[in-house]
Amino acid sequence: TLLDYMVIKSYAGVKQNQLTEISIYPNPFVESVNLKFEESGSYTARLLTLNGQVILNQIVQINDAGEAVNIKLNADKGNYLLQIVKDGKVYSAMKLIKK
Repeated sequence: TLLDYMVIKSYAGVKQNQLTEISIYPNPFVESVNLKFEESGSYTARLLTLNGQVILNQIVQINDAGEAVNIKLNADKGNYLLQIVKDGKVYSAMKLIKK
């Protein structure tokens, strides 16, 4: 089944000692996705094709925990991988579907 709302809990860093929760919705999406971060900070949203080609590399500044940001994704219909990066480390990676 397809998800309309996804919550990702992933461990940050090699030691996996810090939990960051990121909500991504809608999925599948048409034009844009919302990213909601439970931790403030500077993140990079990186959208890749399934072949590994980077088609978006956008810095997202979260000032308040629980803040959501909308990111417009200009991409063809299909499957993509969205990586959330902080301090040079991939915090989470999830599959997105563009309708």
